Amino acid sequence: MIYPHAGYCSCSDFYFRVLDQEVAVCYHVLAQRLAEALRHYDTVPEDDEAYQELMDIWKEYAVLDQS
Repeated sequence: MIYPHAGYCSCSDFYFRVLDQEVAVCYHVLAQRLAEALRHYDTVPEDDEAYQELMDIWKEYAVLDQS
């Protein structure tokens, strides 16, 4: 999960390398900044009620991505 305005990402690369000041940003934040600069992204507006359902879906993808 990326918080662009805070420059934060919840990935392990951010935790181990960015916080230890080995690199300035993780590749997720870099990709987000690049996509925003190029205006190459989609915005999907959702109500707050959809938050838990979306988090469950994203967590499922994260587990599959680690396999």
